[in-house]
Amino acid sequence: MPIHTAHRNPMTTPAVAWQGVFPAVTTQFRDDFSLDIDATAAVIGALVRDGVSGLTICGTASENTSLTRAEKSPIMETAVSVAAGRVPVICGVAEFTSVFAIETTKEAARQKVDGMAELVPLYEWFMPLLHLDARPDLVQRIKLCEHLVGHGSWRTRPPRLALPDADRTFVEQAMANALKHRPALPDVGLARP
Repeated sequence: MPIHTAHRNPMTTPAVAWQGVFPAVTTQFRDDFSLDIDATAAVIGALVRDGVSGLTICGTASENTSLTRAEKSPIMETAVSVAAGRVPVICGVAEFTSVFAIETTKEAARQKVDGMAELVPLYEWFMPLLHLDARPDLVQRIKLCEHLVGHGSWRTRPPRLALPDADRTFVEQAMANALKHRPALPDVGLARP
C-alpha cells in the first residue's frame, strides 16, 4: 500500500517518521447510520492518548466505501485537529473511480492530512484474495495460494484439516482469476530472481 505525502513541503516541513503503529480509526455512526463525528473524535483522541505512532482514517476498517465524499471531509478535519501535530494522519483512498480518488486526495491536501494510502488497484483484481482469510481455514487457504504460484506447499499440520474439495476449487478459481487480471507492475529497478 503506497503512502504519499499530501501537503508537506520537504524544504520547510520536517519529515514524517513512517514507522510504528498506525491503527485504522473506525468511523463511528449513530443509530440511524449517520456519521457521529464527536464519537469518531473520541476514538481518535483515545488512540493518540494510548500512544500510537500515527492514525489511518478512511480506510477499510473505517468503512471508507460506505462514506460519502461529504462525510470524508469532516473525518479528515477532525483527525488532523484531534491529532494536533502529535502524530501523523494518513487517509485511505479506496474510491470506485479515479475522479473520486483525485477529489479525495485534493481534499486531504486541503485538510492538511500528512499522507495518503492508496488502495484503488486492489478492487479490480486482488480484493477477492483478501477475503480468503476471513474464515477459520485461512491458513489452509493462504498456503494453497502460495502453492498455486510455486512458493510453498499447501500442507498444514493437524489440527488443521485439508480444505474440502469445493473450498479448494473456490480458492483455485479465485487465484486463477486474480492472476489473469493482475496489472503489470512497472520496473522500478529492483533485482528479480
